[in-house]
Amino acid sequence: MAIIELADRNLRLALLDETDLCLDGDREVYQLYPGWWHFGRHFSITNLDGIAYCAALEDLDLNSMVEATSLAPLAGLTRLQRLRLDSGIQNRDVGVIAALPALTELVIFNGFKAQDNEEWRSVVGALRARGVAVHGW
Repeated sequence: MAIIELADRNLRLALLDETDLCLDGDREVYQLYPGWWHFGRHFSITNLDGIAYCAALEDLDLNSMVEATSLAPLAGLTRLQRLRLDSGIQNRDVGVIAALPALTELVIFNGFKAQDNEEWRSVVGALRARGVAVHGW
């Protein structure tokens, strides 16, 4: 069996569920650390490299615990159906979202912050043309 190295420690710790992964601090983290409320960066994920090894992922929430990073590693998630993320974060390689083959739903938090961004407008247009439900835009 090959050893799979994920670049970000917090991402490694979050990979507990093979098909549904929520990286939103408003949820599961409170069961482990009930006093935590976005204080510090000790739970922040800054690198998604290696997430493609989670090939079974169908539902991914990148809302509040993922800081600005490249979204290029999402390209390997060919079974991903639902994606939630914050467009207010200055992520790179946003265009990769438009090429996710199984995507049926995209939920964008803070969509108003990206409506003037040409790359985001292009992604949303391409997804809607494919029949993908886009919320928050």
